[in-house]
Amino acid sequence: MEKSVIEQCPHCLEGFETTIQWSRLLGTDSSDRWYPNDIKFLTNYIEKYSSSIQGTRDYDSIVSNIAYNLQYLEYLLLTLRELNLSSVLRTQTIKYFIVAGAAVIEAILFLVCSKNQLNLTKWEKGSLCISNEVDYEGTKIKIETIIWRRLQTAKTEEMNFDRMIKMVSKRKIIEVDADFFVKLNGIRKLRNRIHIQVIDGGLTDYLRFYQAELELVKLKLFQLLTCNLFRPVSSEIEKFSYLNEV
Repeated sequence: MEKSVIEQCPHCLEGFETTIQWSRLLGTDSSDRWYPNDIKFLTNYIEKYSSSIQGTRDYDSIVSNIAYNLQYLEYLLLTLRELNLSSVLRTQTIKYFIVAGAAVIEAILFLVCSKNQLNLTKWEKGSLCISNEVDYEGTKIKIETIIWRRLQTAKTEEMNFDRMIKMVSKRKIIEVDADFFVKLNGIRKLRNRIHIQVIDGGLTDYLRFYQAELELVKLKLFQLLTCNLFRPVSSEIEKFSYLNEV
């Protein structure tokens, strides 16, 4: 029988301190594995709110992606809690938790907008008209005019994270604390720092993502997952208790 990587290279474990039992990671079959919340529970939970919008574009894929990412987030927190990571690896793990956490929040807001028809518009952007140069206050300017056409039937429009935060906040659909959406906007800005090739002010990823940001995303994600949208019972709230662990 072929030996595992650990059996072939036992010295690889030197200095690798962890409270996880290796049988949980290197078990002989699936019964030995660690599992996060299962996909069926997570999809059913999200559908408690969103089931009435089934049939909209990519609905099933969106709900599934939320579930997959929630599993990944639970795994990342296990990694942070159980493994004695180097500061660089810890920071990078926090970074990807923030990225995936923000994606889950954004996807849930998309479902809220879809269910409440906040993503519908009766206007379609038409042509752009640009004027000739004219003198204005001692300088040359041009004027741009966008033509918008009113539609007979409303259509779905693409909405970015920022727009969804503003729309849902304005309608007061989610029963959360007063600063919830202010903090979401901060998470949105933090999420936008993921471009590896963009260096802002000389700060690398290592200097951007800290424990405070991790705790913020954990808290807001927990508040969203256990808010009035999903009408959770105590046993369901307990499923997301990993987001409250320090």
